[in-house]
Amino acid sequence: MSKFKKIQILHIEDNPLYASIVRETLKPKNAFNLAFEIDHSVTLEDSIQKSEDKTYDAVLMDLNLSDSMGIDTLKRYQELFPDVPIIVLSGNDGADLGLASIVSGAQEYLVKNTLNQAFLIQIIQSSIYRKKVENNLYQKAHYDPLTSLPNKSFFKDVVENMINKALRWERREALLFIDLDKFKAVNDTHGHDSGDFVIKQTASRIKKILRHSDILARFAGDEFLLYLDSDGKAPLQNEHLLLLSKKIINAVTKPIDLRNGHKANIGCSIGIAVCPDHGNDFETLLKSADEAMYSAKDQGGNSSFISDIEKIESLKA
Repeated sequence: MSKFKKIQILHIEDNPLYASIVRETLKPKNAFNLAFEIDHSVTLEDSIQKSEDKTYDAVLMDLNLSDSMGIDTLKRYQELFPDVPIIVLSGNDGADLGLASIVSGAQEYLVKNTLNQAFLIQIIQSSIYRKKVENNLYQKAHYDPLTSLPNKSFFKDVVENMINKALRWERREALLFIDLDKFKAVNDTHGHDSGDFVIKQTASRIKKILRHSDILARFAGDEFLLYLDSDGKAPLQNEHLLLLSKKIINAVTKPIDLRNGHKANIGCSIGIAVCPDHGNDFETLLKSADEAMYSAKDQGGNSSFISDIEKIESLKA
């Protein structure tokens, strides 16, 4: 007997007739040796709740619901669950709505009265596959493959938007440049595989200290960038920045057990630039944080340093 692979489907539809048609179309026994487990929602809010509690392989979505209408239904769901392939099932056969759905991120747009079992199953399979390819390409383009942290390019794009918001709302936020100390000795003594392991462990340790709103990225080699968002609360004060830096240093300096039975002992130097005190754009803040990081290294490492405003002004002159 063939073993069925179970595919998790969320069907968002407020018409009970169409809900039953889809359930019958995706009945347990079919020619594709696939089994579908279907959850049903009649409102967008209920679908969001279900998706927070369970991971779905694909979503079949009617755009017109009691609590949401049109393309906004698709956009609202996709903003919350961008990795899930969405197939729009609509009673509207207009080409404009179909194109708008695809442009807004749907994998497919199908008219309800054209459905048959083979066609719908093929669409679900192809949508799941294409979404996985899209997600993989996005991951490779925006994230560091070793640490899974944002890469420099993606970090810059995100932080530039955050800086603009900080300036608009007169918030005080900060960019930290973190450079590891004694890392070259790990590579030279234990090899690059051990060095990669240390980078991954260091990234993990730093992430555990941060808030959800903070953004950590791998800049290059043994360098990290960290942007601290005020999160709409009180402006970040220097005391807070130095305290967080101390926590990061303490976490990084703890010995790391290597896979070869040895231990790696590293440290880090942290340069801090504050927005808007030390700059109101990414490149200026990065330069300021980099200068401050070297000042921390000049103090012997395992320390942090906040940019000197007077020094920065003199560099601009």
